[in-house]
Amino acid sequence: MTVSRTVKASKAKKSLLVVVGSGSALAQRIVSDLGTYDLFIAFSTRGSSIQYCGKSWSSIKYDSASYESLRQIFASPSLPSRSEIDRVCLVSFTGAKDSKLFISSDGAMIQDLLNTNFTVNAYFANLMIRKYRGIPLSMVFLSSAGALSGGVGLTIYSSAKQALSGMVRSIAIEYGRLNVNANAVALGALPFGMKESVSQVSINKILEKTSTGSLIEPDSVSNTIKFLLSNPDVNGAVVPCDGGFHG
Repeated sequence: MTVSRTVKASKAKKSLLVVVGSGSALAQRIVSDLGTYDLFIAFSTRGSSIQYCGKSWSSIKYDSASYESLRQIFASPSLPSRSEIDRVCLVSFTGAKDSKLFISSDGAMIQDLLNTNFTVNAYFANLMIRKYRGIPLSMVFLSSAGALSGGVGLTIYSSAKQALSGMVRSIAIEYGRLNVNANAVALGALPFGMKESVSQVSINKILEKTSTGSLIEPDSVSNTIKFLLSNPDVNGAVVPCDGGFHG
């Protein structure tokens, strides 16, 4: 006697791309160049929308100063469970530069800059590892070549980006064996808002500090991020994409 069996096909797992700071000009420009993922989730403090794979996506609005509110979002159905996913990538574009000299900054401004450039990245890294550790998880955080070298008017910005470098290195050491990758990209000067907010004289001075003598191409940024997201053997690194900045 032949016994027939009905085999239930297992549900295919999906890849997930999470973007933080989706309202930034750079995110708006390059997110669609980061590759195709089955699922896409964007976060923005302003709740903006972003184009990805030919579709307009609404960003999840979050409070950059509240870990608890962000933890609640991660615990909600807004993010798929670990059992549904076989690969997760996070790219964080969040950041803001100092607008005053350090001595002219008050406590609120200092705290806000630290939150935007470092603390919120630590929040997302912590919650991503909590939720998705055990499956391949790659995270890329955007830093700045100029900030890492330090400079006038960059005290808090530079401090936060240095902290970001330490964070990705430590995450790699702690969680690399659990398929977690964390890296940062140290960017040079980008052609976003430069001509509107920076004089041509200042732009020329910036370009004099690069070996290429030119602003960074958006395609170079997206290619660098894609390389880091797809290469498990690069972990805990701060990779320059700065035109040979030597500030």
